[in-house]
Amino acid sequence: LDGRPILARPPTAWYLARRFVLRHRWKTLFAAAISIVLSVAIGTALLQGRRAVERARESAALNRVILELIAPSDQWSKRLDIPLSEQLLAALQQRADHELADHPEARAMLQSAIGSRLSWMGRHERAVIPLQRSVDTWIESGLPEDDRFRNTMTHPIASLLDIQRSARAEALVERWLIDARTCAEQSAYHRVALLMTVAQTLDARSRFAEASERFESALRIMESVDPATWPTVGSMRVFALNRLSASMQAQGRLDEAEAIMREAMHAAKTLDPSDDWHHATYQNLGMLVAMRGGFEEAESLLRRAVELKSDAGDPAFIETLATRMNHAYVLTNLGRFDEAETILDDVLATVRSTGQTDGFRYGVMLLRRAQLTEAQGNIVRAAEEGKAALLELEHHLGGDHRLTLQANALLERCRLHPGQTDPAMPDED
Repeated sequence: LDGRPILARPPTAWYLARRFVLRHRWKTLFAAAISIVLSVAIGTALLQGRRAVERARESAALNRVILELIAPSDQWSKRLDIPLSEQLLAALQQRADHELADHPEARAMLQSAIGSRLSWMGRHERAVIPLQRSVDTWIESGLPEDDRFRNTMTHPIASLLDIQRSARAEALVERWLIDARTCAEQSAYHRVALLMTVAQTLDARSRFAEASERFESALRIMESVDPATWPTVGSMRVFALNRLSASMQAQGRLDEAEAIMREAMHAAKTLDPSDDWHHATYQNLGMLVAMRGGFEEAESLLRRAVELKSDAGDPAFIETLATRMNHAYVLTNLGRFDEAETILDDVLATVRSTGQTDGFRYGVMLLRRAQLTEAQGNIVRAAEEGKAALLELEHHLGGDHRLTLQANALLERCRLHPGQTDPAMPDED
């Protein structure tokens, strides 16, 4: 009656258990409840652990997609055959913001990759937002600023600082400058990449002498690199020489700048013709020679740059159009106005029809067109075109940039010829 087993027959295990439960009903229920709670907790923990592993795998897979499909490769090579449009990149950015909300490192990498890709496509203004978000995401998420951070963020920070000033990015580079171990403990590739980032930051701050020192340090490291361990070191070296020459030009050291550019030209001829810095070196040397009055040689160099760039990619690509624009500028200075006008009008029409008017290069194109119009003697129209160019250049480059100053100088020359009329318009009787 009190729930104990009857001894008249051999008890079974089920019979003994049932009788035990009857005797200790509340204790048994409590123990069962505890067991259920523990089972649920253990099951939930295992499920969460499995999901965490899956998320880590997804994050790693995403990182591989970023590195292999979207961004320029780990060795600064920019040859991609994947047709990624701006619309696709924008959709990818929206999905990343939503689906990677709990994965700041993967989100930062994806943002930097999208920004780098847009920059490579010539969409510099649109590249600023994802590049800045990449830096902000890493910092605001409390991720450590360790070697992994520096290795991951060096390229996007360099791309960002090439486009516009960023106080946060510059502050990071400033800390890297102070920490001597940053360079000492890295591979040759990462030491060079970091030095180049620092140099470009200093360049953006008009600290050209310090920037030149960093470019030269990067070049010294590359001299001892075995190309077998870093296949694209040749391209990086040509890039560094181009940037060093530009920094020298900013200091007024034109003889040294030209000598460096000719060294870069010699090295560029060993690169694959499709390499970006093969054609860019022809263009940069041509513009430097033109600045020093050597327009005949400059025309030859820029014509070759146009051929190389047109062969390598889309003729409507902004970099190709910019090269053609520089060629037209030299033709203008040689007095070959018809050729220059044909090129400039075609370039501007292409830029407008493809919607590539959101960057500083559009302002430069307007300036080159105004300079051609001025050289043709059409001062009224040159002033109108010069005003449009000035608005674009001030917006994108600021009032003290040399191109903005050129636009102001053009307008001042037009102002000093108030009696000049548009030849296309008849004089009033």
